[in-house]
Amino acid sequence: MAFTEPNALERLNFMQNAKTVAIVGASDNPSRASYFVATYLLSASHFKLFFVNPRLDEILGQKVYKSLADIKEPIDIVDVFRKASDIPGVLDEAIAFKAKTFWMQLGISDEVSAERGVA
Repeated sequence: MAFTEPNALERLNFMQNAKTVAIVGASDNPSRASYFVATYLLSASHFKLFFVNPRLDEILGQKVYKSLADIKEPIDIVDVFRKASDIPGVLDEAIAFKAKTFWMQLGISDEVSAERGVA
């Protein structure tokens, strides 16, 4: 099945219906986009957040998981802050985890993985 980017209404629906978000590639560096997103979501959203980074133990006072497999709750959105070459492996983890939505950041493109994620 070919990937079609969700429109604004579909993206809004993902966000409104989600309760849990895993930020893969979360960083403790305030200059990184993942840190900004984590800070914003912690302070201004209804989401329960899970940070994933194999090299860290804590970000913003929150536990950091080494992988998605270490999280023991269902995840609605996997929000990925990794380079394009890492996307296939992260997608494999998200599929195995049965995550509902796989969200890549603006500027990251992997059509093959996008099509796999839809299937």
